Amino acid sequence: MVPLQIKRIAGLLAGVCLLGSAVCSAAVPDEELLVGGIGYGTSASYLRSVYGEPDKIETEHHHGRLVEEYKYGKSLEFKLADGSVYRIEVSGPNGFATRAGVAVGMAGSVLRDKYGEPDLIRGDEHIYRSASDPNIGFVFEVENNRITEFECGLLEH
Repeated sequence: MVPLQIKRIAGLLAGVCLLGSAVCSAAVPDEELLVGGIGYGTSASYLRSVYGEPDKIETEHHHGRLVEEYKYGKSLEFKLADGSVYRIEVSGPNGFATRAGVAVGMAGSVLRDKYGEPDLIRGDEHIYRSASDPNIGFVFEVENNRITEFECGLLEH
């Protein structure tokens, strides 16, 4: 028969091993999923009240629904469906940043400082999912240790 103390130690070691092998996800809080104060679900009317009329609006059908693309300058785009924002794309150093201050042109290492380890790395994309909905989050493109563009909102699968 194994003494009780050895059983306790074995149980403790097993628990530590399980914790050490667990996959930790970033789980970004929903209130952090903003770019320039705009996030997933923001209404078109509020977006326009903050940023004014877009420089250009393009309309297309995407997955069976009508999508509007509001373009501000050459490097900021809001995609809307059913009157609300579902994705924000920042493709250049235009001053727009996440609520945590992450912007195009910054070192890629800032992502871990602000959000922890990514939930997924796919090629040069670092993906961070929302704490409440794994279909929403950030996608940061990192090339040569620099953030070259990023998206916020509905993640493409």
